[in-house]
Amino acid sequence: MKETWEKLMINFEVLHQSKVTKADFTGLFGKAYQITFTRETIEAAFHSTRVYPFDCSVITEKQM
Repeated sequence: MKETWEKLMINFEVLHQSKVTKADFTGLFGKAYQITFTRETIEAAFHSTRVYPFDCSVITEKQM
């Protein structure tokens, strides 16, 4: 998200030749969010933590 935000902010400032204002923030943030958080990246995050697909062996009986 941070990298995407920085790229969009730099591109915006070059294109408009001005800094990002409060009025511009929500539009740019929304675009960065949509680019970053796709179904694939969200599933990859859950998969790397072994939460998806459900794996009951991740939590041992002792941990319960």
